[in-house]
Amino acid sequence: MDFDRLLKPYHDGGTKEKRVKRTIGTIVDYLLNKKQYPLEIIGGAIFLVFNWLNAGNKFKGDGTYGSRGRELVTAIRMKCDDLLQSRLEAETYKAFIEFYAEDVFKLVDKKLDERILDLGGIELQRRRFVNWWAGRKVYDVAT
Repeated sequence: MDFDRLLKPYHDGGTKEKRVKRTIGTIVDYLLNKKQYPLEIIGGAIFLVFNWLNAGNKFKGDGTYGSRGRELVTAIRMKCDDLLQSRLEAETYKAFIEFYAEDVFKLVDKKLDERILDLGGIELQRRRFVNWWAGRKVYDVAT
């Protein structure tokens, strides 16, 4: 993907009086230092928005100086928000699963312990098995 070619229609930044050339570096710098997005989120958002541009889509702007570039950066920022939201949801679900899995395991262990105690404990169950084994009738199949 040729980022420079895709960015060229949107490189006008700043104001008419104080013009700034918008580059990938200035966009990343703005999102990283001013908006405090993590670098991996910025990279993903830039890739997704530029992939959308590469598919033939365009930002129209409102006709004022630099408005198309502002729309580009806003779209990247909104995509950063979406990616952060997705990551937060995934981390939250993971934490819930880990938390509740531990509770479920504790509950199962507790119920097993209660069931064993209801049956008289492990030692009583072992004695019952030994008595049953010793008292069973053995049939001689050979005769």
